[in-house]
Amino acid sequence: MNIGVAEAAERIGRSERRVRDLIASGRLPAERIGSNWILDDADVAAFEPRLGRPMSEKNAWGLIDILDGREPDGLSAAEISRLRRRRNELVHVAKAEPGQAASVLRSWLVRRADRCLFRASPIDLPDIRSDSELVASGVSDPRSGISAAGVVEGYVFSALLEGFVRHHLLVVADEASANVVLHVSNREVGEVPLLLLAADLAEYNSARENKRVDELLQALA
Repeated sequence: MNIGVAEAAERIGRSERRVRDLIASGRLPAERIGSNWILDDADVAAFEPRLGRPMSEKNAWGLIDILDGREPDGLSAAEISRLRRRRNELVHVAKAEPGQAASVLRSWLVRRADRCLFRASPIDLPDIRSDSELVASGVSDPRSGISAAGVVEGYVFSALLEGFVRHHLLVVADEASANVVLHVSNREVGEVPLLLLAADLAEYNSARENKRVDELLQALA
């Protein structure tokens, strides 16, 4: 659906002048018809608070692949082009609006995996951490720069979850009591790209993790 500058400004909570500045800089695609600018509402959505609706699982992983320097599978040329614009906007937010990129990632990439919280005996954490079925991420990834010895976090392939939980005697927990954070994905994760690590840290929604998200995204730029 096409919309005008006034509606776009209302949607993103900015002035019409700001919208025109975004168009002039090339960050917001638009087509001039006569004296008016016409915008695609999908492009405008990238500038809304939280920068748009959650991506589908396929597009979320597509964005992760693009930022990791890989060509995503199963996406059209138009979808890839749109994801490349999303990538540019994400990096800009990390540089220009400290702390906001984490909010963007929580919205855009929420469907990449299910975040499941468990409690384990503290003496079992080293065994869980060393399990080959777990790919370390979030606070358990050394690249996070965050010390969290009392927590294990990482990715587990969805088909392996039931056996993993049973083997380690994990008990479902809430945010306050959990010491095992599993990101359960329908895609096997061999290693964690930086964007995926940033998305996992963003889930904590605290100043320390949000700052690290900005730093990781700027490194990707």
